[in-house]
Amino acid sequence: MAQVKERPKPFLLPDYCKGCGRCISVCAKGCISLSDEIDSATGYVPVQLDLENCNGCGLCMEACPEPYGLRQTPEQVDFELQDPARLFGTR
Repeated sequence: MAQVKERPKPFLLPDYCKGCGRCISVCAKGCISLSDEIDSATGYVPVQLDLENCNGCGLCMEACPEPYGLRQTPEQVDFELQDPARLFGTR
């Protein structure tokens, strides 16, 4: 019998979420909602995830306009967040 590979579930990086709601509107399982609190670092209200019913369809990750907002869980992605200001010497 072939082994079924589990689909990746989303991982939220709140500092990159602007609370646009695109992911909320595409989630058929209702796993995503707006948070009740403002992120003090950004001033935005990010989404919050409840992945208990998540089937890993990936629609939320596709809908997210931010490059690092909703991504696959960190174990499944190899990336390192870098501060653009440091890369270009503006700080």
